[in-house]
Amino acid sequence: MPWLIGIDWAFQSLQKLPKNAKESYFEYSQSIAKSLISNLHAKDPYDLVSVLSKSAENQFEFVQFMDSKSSSFEIVDSCPRPSEPLCLQTKFTDALFHSIQKAYSKFTSCQHIRLVVLTDGYMDLVNPNEVEIKVPEMIKEEITCIVINHSGSQVPFRLNPLKYNFTDYHVHDNKSLASCNEVANTVMKFSSCEISSTAILSIGHLSASVSLFPSPCIRPWKHLNIRRNQESRFYVEAFGFLQVNDMGHPPIVSRYTMVHSPDTDRSGGDLLKVLLESLKGSHTAAITNIYIQSLVDGGSVTTKDRQFVTHGFISESHGNGLCLSFFGEESIAVAWLGPFDFLASSGDFEGHEVYNTEKKITPFPVGSLERPSYILPAASSTIGAEFQYSSWLNNSNGPSVDVNKIFRLCKKLPEKADYFLKELNRVMSLAEVLGWAELTQAIQTLLPTHISQDLDMEMLRKVYHAARMKVV
Repeated sequence: MPWLIGIDWAFQSLQKLPKNAKESYFEYSQSIAKSLISNLHAKDPYDLVSVLSKSAENQFEFVQFMDSKSSSFEIVDSCPRPSEPLCLQTKFTDALFHSIQKAYSKFTSCQHIRLVVLTDGYMDLVNPNEVEIKVPEMIKEEITCIVINHSGSQVPFRLNPLKYNFTDYHVHDNKSLASCNEVANTVMKFSSCEISSTAILSIGHLSASVSLFPSPCIRPWKHLNIRRNQESRFYVEAFGFLQVNDMGHPPIVSRYTMVHSPDTDRSGGDLLKVLLESLKGSHTAAITNIYIQSLVDGGSVTTKDRQFVTHGFISESHGNGLCLSFFGEESIAVAWLGPFDFLASSGDFEGHEVYNTEKKITPFPVGSLERPSYILPAASSTIGAEFQYSSWLNNSNGPSVDVNKIFRLCKKLPEKADYFLKELNRVMSLAEVLGWAELTQAIQTLLPTHISQDLDMEMLRKVYHAARMKVV
C-alpha cells in the first residue's frame, strides 16, 4: 500500500528538544520518519513510500514512490531545513495538498493511501482571510491521515484543512516526545488492511492459492456486510480470454504481481505456470471477476458471503510473471472488450454444451452488434464488420465532444437515464485512467448546474454515484 510522509517545516521546529539539546524538533521528526520507513519495510518490502521533499524544479512534491529503504532514508535526510529560502517562501499546507493530489493521480480511485504528517505543534495565529483549501471529493475518503503532534493533541491552525478534508483523520499526542521507534509503532497500527493479500484464483475447475504484491488495500466502507474482526481475501475468477489487441483502453486503476503462495499445495504453482505459458503463446489476457470473501479453513471457496468488487484481467508481465489488473469499481462501460456483446462466468453454462465448432457454439456467443457510442464503423458495411475504437488519444476533440454530450443528455433526464449514465461512466473512467483529475473535477463542479431541480432523489443518487460525487 502507498504511504505519504510530510514533515512540517515551520520555522519554530528548529528549536531544540527539552530532553535533548543536540536535536531539534525537525530533526526529531526526520528520525521518526526513518523509523517508520524501517518498520514498513520490515513488515512488507513491497510497500511504497514517498516523502515530501524538494524536486529538481525547486518545488515541493512527493518524490517517486519507492520500496528501497536506503533511498527513502536519503530523501528524508535531504529534506530542506525550515531556515532555507524555499521553506520560508512556501506554506506547508499549500504544498502538501497540491502534492497529495499530484501523487494520488498516479493511483486514481481504487487505492487506500496513508498520509503521515509530523509537526512540532507550534500554535500559529488564525488568518480569517486565508482561502479554504479543499481536495476533490474522490480523494477525501481514500486517504487515512495521521498527524503526529509533538506538542499535544491540539494541532496548529494551519493544519486544520487536514481535519476538514479527510474523513479518516487521526491525531497522535506525542507531547512526551517518546522514542522514535515507539512513535513509529503507533503509526503502524494503521498499516493493516481489511483484506488479506492472499487470494484464490479459479479457472474452470482448477484453482490455486496466490499472493498479490504490493498488498492491495480497499476501504471497508466500499463493501457491505463485511464482519468486524473477520479476515477476508480476494477470490479471482477467470471466465474467458480475449486477444490483447482487442482490448482498447482498459480502465485500469491498479496492478499487482501474482505469485503462488509458497505455503500452499504445489499444484497451484503448476496452474500458474500453465496459465503464463498459455497467455504468452496465444497473446491473450484472462478476463476476471474479482470478489471479496471470508477467509475460511483449508483454503476452500465459499459463495455465501462473497461480494463482487470489480472486473479485471490477468496478463503476462515484464520479467516472465503474471500481472493482475484491477478496473475501477465504478467502471461499467465496456469499450475495452472489443466486438463481444455477451460474457459470463463458467457457472452460467453448467449443464449446457459449452463448445462445439460444428454447431458454432462458444462460451462467448456473439450476436449482431449494436452501434454503441464508443465505436466508429470503419466503412459503410454491415454491422459486425471491422471497426475502430473512438479514443481520446487519437482524437484531439474527443474530450470536449464527450463532455458536451453528457451535458446535453443531462437535460433530457430521466427519459435518457440509461444512455446518460453509461456515457457519464465511460467519460469518468477514461479521465481516471489518463490521470486527468482536472477534467473529473470540472465535470463534478458543472454537473449540478445542468441537473433539473425536479429530478427525484433516486435518479439524483445514480447521477452523483456515476460522477464519483457524494450525495449530501
